[in-house]
Formats: sequence, C-alpha cells, structure tokens
Amino acid sequence: MSRGFSLLELSISIVVIALIFGGILVGREMIQNSIVIKNAQQMIEIKRAANEFMTIYNAVPGDFSAATRVWGSTWPDGVTDGDGDGLLGFPNSAGVLEHHEFWRQLAKANLIRGNYCGHLCHSNGNALPWHPPTAITNGAYNAVRGGYYGIPDTNQLRVARLLSAAPWWDGAFTPRDAKMADVKFDDGIPSSGFITGVAAQSQPWSNCTTTNPTAGPSVGEYAINVQEVSCMVVMNLDEGQQP
Repeated sequence: MSRGFSLLELSISIVVIALIFGGILVGREMIQNSIVIKNAQQMIEIKRAANEFMTIYNAVPGDFSAATRVWGSTWPDGVTDGDGDGLLGFPNSAGVLEHHEFWRQLAKANLIRGNYCGHLCHSNGNALPWHPPTAITNGAYNAVRGGYYGIPDTNQLRVARLLSAAPWWDGAFTPRDAKMADVKFDDGIPSSGFITGVAAQSQPWSNCTTTNPTAGPSVGEYAINVQEVSCMVVMNLDEGQQP
C-alpha cells in the first residue's frame, strides 16, 4: 500500500518550489536590468559620436549642409545634404529626412559602425537598415528635433518601439526601467538633465510620469507604480549636454 506525503515532506517541497520560482523571477529581473543599462550605455556612445561629429564638421550629423562635398551624393556611397539650421528635420524645409541621414553621416564619418539608409534609401529600394540595433527587443532609435517640459526644440535621441502605423511609437521601458537608466547616468528626474523620460505617442502621459511633459516646465517623478511598458527614454544630443 502506498504511503502519502508527510506534512514535513510537503513543507520541504513547497519551500523548494518557492525557491526555484523566486530564483527565476530574480534572474529575469537581473537580465532586464542589464538590458536597460546596456541600452543607456549605447545611447551615451551615440551621443558622444554625435558630439565628435559636431566638433569635426561644425554641424549636426544629418543636418550637415556640406555633407556631399565630403562623401559625394551618388548612391550607394553618397549622402544627402541637410539644411544647416541646427535641428534634425523629419523632413526639413527641402524635404530631406535628416533624422535618417543622421545615422548615415555618422557612419560615413566612421564614428559609429554599420551602413545605414539615410535619405537616399527611399529612392533606392530601402536596402539598408535605418538605424543601429537597440538592446531592447523590437526597439528602435529615433534621432529627431523635439521639446518637452517647456524646453525649446533640441536634437534628441529617443528609444521606443516602432509600430507599423500611426501613432508609430510605443513604449520601450516601464517607468521603473526608465527611472533606473536615469538614476544610473543622470539625475533620476524625468523632466531634467540630459536624460528625460516621456510616455510614447501611443500612451497617455500619466503611464510614464506624474507630470504632463507637454504642459510646460515641471518637476515630477516616474510613475513607478505603473507596470505597463509605456515610456520612451530621451537623450539630449546637443553639445552643451554632456553625459
């Protein structure tokens, strides 16, 4: 006749299962934390490359109005001139997609690895990637002009998830993860410093921060009680903001 489990055996089994389950959760959290930090480090490397480009060419990559004099204008090796107004247009006044050209000109200057589409890709089959890969699964970089928290237009590097249709951008970080990157490399406040945090276009602003980023100057916090992947991490690319 078979014997059932004793109370002690059942208790030991429950403890072992709990330890295994807890270890899995901790392991997942450690992996996610490392991905968030790695992505922030990538952003800082891109910012430093952009700042070096500005030092060498006295222009913002993608907005460089004499780029074709340096690298030519013929596909597949050439580039497209920006309009030189200091901001990354999408498009600019001449219809050039400077936010795509940003990556191509950085790569042509050997300041980042890879070969990227740039503006010329639109008429040549979109045969190359638009931007470098992110550490975030299905994430995408976007280098554009923009302003939040009452700050005028600046050149920004954003990380979000690219959608297949409007509003185009979804969150890539939970508020907790966005705050972790901000605390690690900046001041931990979503509305100040060279790293800021805002809700993606597909999300209500309150899913990321406690203050509305479009309502003017404010000092708020990341909405860390929200579990949804709703935030973009935004880095100021302009030279005066150093990591």
